[in-house]
Amino acid sequence: MGLASFITRLGKHRRLWATAKNLQRSLREITIDGGRPGRKTKAALNGTWFGHPLHPVMTDIAVGGYTAAWFLDILAELTDNDRLRTSADDAIAVGLLGSAVSAITGIADWSDTQDDARTIGLIHAATNITGTSIYLASYLNRHTNRSARFWLSMLGTVVLTGGAYLGGWMIYRQGVGVDTAPINALGRAPSRFRGSRPDNPRPLSEERH
Repeated sequence: MGLASFITRLGKHRRLWATAKNLQRSLREITIDGGRPGRKTKAALNGTWFGHPLHPVMTDIAVGGYTAAWFLDILAELTDNDRLRTSADDAIAVGLLGSAVSAITGIADWSDTQDDARTIGLIHAATNITGTSIYLASYLNRHTNRSARFWLSMLGTVVLTGGAYLGGWMIYRQGVGVDTAPINALGRAPSRFRGSRPDNPRPLSEERH
């Protein structure tokens, strides 16, 4: 069984499917069903004010920080350079900050997913939380255990790579967050990003006329 088949089967797993649905229902009680403040907060986290989905921007910050830390940690071990280790510490701090914000925006986007995408989204979140926790452990061991800080950084990168793959799967295989509004006859793209709604997890846009 190939990787694609495995992920497809995960998306249809009954227990995971039911768990994701129940969690999403509880989340929607706070946001969509929580009145105007809840809906406005969700819209802001979706990125309607930004004119672009906010979650991908935040994930780039996290991935950039962790990737830099991974590279710097390897160089530091090869050269025994404390300045590189300090730079890796700073890069992890950036990654952790990006992870915190991307988690919040990701939850807002996930609340509108449906069916298999909802299940894969839950696994995506769990994987990223695990990877971020490993990097947090690496960060906390930066000045006490050189071996642990390095190997936790390497492990965190592996786990977060898996989470990133699932995020890409949701976008490119399942269309989550993809604007499907048709381009008009003049060949111009939709003019304004409007977030998403529960009955259509893909963002809504208004076309230029």
